[in-house]
Amino acid sequence: MIANERLAAHRRWTAGTIGEDTEVITITVTGAECTGKTTLARELSARYGVPWVPEAARLFVEQEGRAVRRGDVETIARMHVEMVGRTADSDVLFLDTDLFSTVAYARHYFGSCPRTVLDLARRRVADLYLVAAADLPWEREADQRGTEGGRDAVQRRLDRLVRASGRPRSDISGHGPARLDAAIRAVDAFLPEVPVRNPRPTGSGPTFRRA
Repeated sequence: MIANERLAAHRRWTAGTIGEDTEVITITVTGAECTGKTTLARELSARYGVPWVPEAARLFVEQEGRAVRRGDVETIARMHVEMVGRTADSDVLFLDTDLFSTVAYARHYFGSCPRTVLDLARRRVADLYLVAAADLPWEREADQRGTEGGRDAVQRRLDRLVRASGRPRSDISGHGPARLDAAIRAVDAFLPEVPVRNPRPTGSGPTFRRA
């Protein structure tokens, strides 16, 4: 477990603002579809040796075998909260999207978002947002509603939500190892005392596709 004065001060600052998770520092990788979020979250989790939480909407679609409907929005929000709760036995937690994505997609596809989900999203903001740029090739995914043009609209919605939260953010762009390197620099600058459990060999890196 990580214990130092910087983390202690950060927890005092966030107390009362992120609901049940005041003892966990959350770093959310956000962005529209096909921006490499899942790859980033997974790779960052492995590098720092801390857990990550997958995207609830993606899991829901895989389980149901169909696109999300208006009535599913609150269910997906509950799935996200439950997964975070089950994984939050750590000082630091990486999230592959959070409830801001639920809000953005609900507004984009259905014209509105349930007030309960919006209120929950505002109470559970992350401590740091890594905003993945829409600069990777777009690919259609099974049972998803996304379009290449819609990706830019969703990206703008997410950008507004993150900016309105007032939380620290870093914009992540680039291809191949450069994309992960940008995310690592942002995390190191935000929490310089987080130990690196699995450093990546120089010149190696993941291939970014899709989520």
